[in-house]
Amino acid sequence: MNKKFTFALLIGLAAATFACRNNETEKEKPDIYGDFFVRYLGPERELKAYASFSQGDSVQNSVPIEMEGGVSFQGSGMEARNLQGQQIRYVYQTQADYTAPYTFKTKTPDGQPLEHTIAMEGIGQFSIQEGVISKSKGMTLVVEKGTLKKGESIV
Repeated sequence: MNKKFTFALLIGLAAATFACRNNETEKEKPDIYGDFFVRYLGPERELKAYASFSQGDSVQNSVPIEMEGGVSFQGSGMEARNLQGQQIRYVYQTQADYTAPYTFKTKTPDGQPLEHTIAMEGIGQFSIQEGVISKSKGMTLVVEKGTLKKGESIV
């Protein structure tokens, strides 16, 4: 009798386990991709920052999205600009002292906080070696103080 009860109990537990299982596969949330840009011009004290976002299963298949609630840069709101339906770019421009690191903040479409910080160092002085810029011959840019780190570029 004890074996029959144990067997029946095991069958009941197995049936309950399979009955409670969710047969619907959980839909994966599409990834969010961000593109961030910061430029500081020392002599002019000009600071510019751009951010744009897209969502999809890959960068190639992603579509531009607007971040509900907007985007902030260094605690200040950024202006949203719709670039002919191809991209929504958040823009910030001001005159200020150099105060890196620079932080962007927003919320994802499902309300999760999103923060991206760019810690860039100034490159100091630079010059053009030949003293001229030529479309046909190019130029040589000499950075006299500072270095570019991996992922940084001069624009």
